[in-house]
Amino acid sequence: FLRINSCRNPDGSRAKSFSLENRPDAGGCTHLHFVTRRSDITPIGFSRSIEVQSKMMKESLTATVIGEEIYAALVKRRIKVSLGLLIVMAAALLIPQIIENPYYLALASETLIMIGLAVSWSIFSGLTGYISFGHALFFGLGAYTTGLSMEKWGISIEIALLCGVVLVGLVAFLMGLLTLRLKGHYFAIATLGVAEFARALVEWGSSFTHGVFGFPLPMDVVARSSHVKFFWILIVTSGAIAIGLKILWSSFGMRLVAIREDETATESLGINPSRAKIISLVISGSLT
Repeated sequence: FLRINSCRNPDGSRAKSFSLENRPDAGGCTHLHFVTRRSDITPIGFSRSIEVQSKMMKESLTATVIGEEIYAALVKRRIKVSLGLLIVMAAALLIPQIIENPYYLALASETLIMIGLAVSWSIFSGLTGYISFGHALFFGLGAYTTGLSMEKWGISIEIALLCGVVLVGLVAFLMGLLTLRLKGHYFAIATLGVAEFARALVEWGSSFTHGVFGFPLPMDVVARSSHVKFFWILIVTSGAIAIGLKILWSSFGMRLVAIREDETATESLGINPSRAKIISLVISGSLT
C-alpha cells in the first residue's frame, strides 16, 4: 500500500513524504523498503519515485521466492544423501553374514578404512583447497600411539585409541601453526617435509618405536574375530562420514568453502581464515 504524509516546513513551504511498504504475508514475513521524503515533489518526480520503489519491491519479492526455492532444494538433497548413506551402511552390516572368507572380510575392512581416510582428508583439503601430505603422519602417529600404549602400558584398546586421537589433534594443531602461513605448492611441500621428518624420527628411535617394521599387537586384540573388527571399523567410518557431512552443511563448512574460493575476500568479510583452517586441520587429523 502507498502512504502519503503532507506537512508544512518552518518556512511555510509544503513538504510531502511517502513510503511504499509491503505488509506481512501469510507466512509472517515482512519486507521493508526505502522511505523517500521530498520537498515540493512534482507530479513527474512523484510518479518516477513510485515506479522505482515498485520495481525494487518486485525484485525483493522475487529474490525471496528464489531463496526459499534454493533452500528447499538443498534440504531435499541433504535428506536424499542422508537416506542413501543410511541404506549403504545398513547393507554393509550384512557383509559379515554374506562373506565368510577371512581374506575378503579383511579386504572389506581395509576398504572402509580407506573411505574413512578419504572423508577425513576431505574435511581439510577438500573444503579449504590446501593440499596436505601430512595426513600420512597423522595416520601413522595414531596407529603407533595406540599400539605402543597397549604394548608398553597395557591399557585397553578403547583408551589407547582415545590417546591416539588426542595426540594426533595436538600435533595437527602445532603443524597448522607452522605451515598454514604458506599457500599452494609451498604448503604441500611443507607438510610433506613434516611427514618425512616424522618417518626419520621413528627410524632413529627404533629402540622404542620398533622402527618402520612395526610390532605385534597384544593377543587380546589379535584374537578378536574378523567380524568384530569389521563392525568396529564400520562404526568409526560411519562416524567420520556423519561428522564430515555435518561440517559440510554447517556455517563453518561454508567458511571453509569461501576460503577455498577466495581467501582474501573471505577475510575482508570479517572471517578469520587462519583460525578456521587450524580448526579444520585438527578435526581432520583427529579423524584420520
